[in-house]
Amino acid sequence: MYRLSTNVSKSRGRIFEVEIDATKVVSVKLNISTIKTIDDLAKKHGFSSRSDFIRAAIDYFITHLRNRDLSRE
Repeated sequence: MYRLSTNVSKSRGRIFEVEIDATKVVSVKLNISTIKTIDDLAKKHGFSSRSDFIRAAIDYFITHLRNRDLSRE
């Protein structure tokens, strides 16, 4: 199942930009200590939810791997 979220910007009552992001729910199993670490770090660094922290961590890791791949070329 995909979810669509929209971000509509308005100026003087007129809509001038619409951003649509498709997301999909992905279930993963994590051990309890990892979940506690995620929750502690998410709170410490001001993330609004566990999911926001996990998304940011995945984005960071993907960027890291891509940069590493580029440096090896």
